[in-house]
Amino acid sequence: MSTSDSSSTVPTERTGFRFNPRSVVVVAGIAFWLGMMLVNTGAGGVLALKNACLLLVEFILLSSISRTIDIRLVLRLFLVGGAVMGVSWILARIFMASVHDPREILTSIVIPIEEETLKLTPVLLLLWSWRKVRLWSLGATDLLLMGLAVGAGFELVEDAYIFYHFHASLAHGGNHAFAWLPTVVIEGTHTIAGHAIWTGLAAGVIGIVLLRCGRMIWWALALAGPIWSMLDHITNNLRNHYHGPETRLLLGLTLDGSASVYLFVLLSLGAVAFDVYVRNVTRLPEAKLKFDISSLAGLKRTWAFLVDRRATAYLFFRFSHTRST
Repeated sequence: MSTSDSSSTVPTERTGFRFNPRSVVVVAGIAFWLGMMLVNTGAGGVLALKNACLLLVEFILLSSISRTIDIRLVLRLFLVGGAVMGVSWILARIFMASVHDPREILTSIVIPIEEETLKLTPVLLLLWSWRKVRLWSLGATDLLLMGLAVGAGFELVEDAYIFYHFHASLAHGGNHAFAWLPTVVIEGTHTIAGHAIWTGLAAGVIGIVLLRCGRMIWWALALAGPIWSMLDHITNNLRNHYHGPETRLLLGLTLDGSASVYLFVLLSLGAVAFDVYVRNVTRLPEAKLKFDISSLAGLKRTWAFLVDRRATAYLFFRFSHTRST
């Protein structure tokens, strides 16, 4: 199986860069968006941007052993996450204007559900558009990285203004975040996993389910990730205003917010390991890799072949698993 044959069977989203007016508008829009955010938030915006970029770089590198999606898609989803934050803010203002007390318990429940749903929507829409072929050639790592990118874009905007307006000390590095998960914040004994982790967790669970699509029970389990993210988000919001037995129960269930971090780390390592396992057990003897490191073009061809071979392996695995069940 040649690279061209694999590409025709399992289409990917890779396209060559084409300089056109639309690209100019997109670049100008990104520069304006980031520029206005940094002007309005100062050090808080710089810290939020640094944390989001570090997180994405870490997981792009981690997923390089198993992912099939292009880095440009990750960046586009990151920008979409920022746009989703704007939509979410508008909807939240409308809802809060309709309730008597913006801090009442209904708000602490509705807003997290609305935000977690909106963040996952771009990923689900993309999966729907790929449903005929490309969807089935995705690995679990792909879905996790897609969710992480949307969540990081969403969190970038929110954190920039939070750091600036409410936690000025955080803008100077005092957020006590994990060095390897820079968007996670620890406030006293409570851990705030953050939007990137919540959305990555929700999408990653869906990615694992996609690899086991032969039984309906696995599709039901796909809801576990989004539901958990909503629950942890709700618990984080409730603890700021309510300290009753229900809140204490939720804090205990979520390990005061730290459970999401542990689950995300386990899911990330598990997704990569499972994707590597799928690739190794799927025999494609006709797709033997031939390294070409003599030039940059050769490296690009080698990487493209690796990605296409992974996508084909994921597709074959699903096909054989569905037939066996």
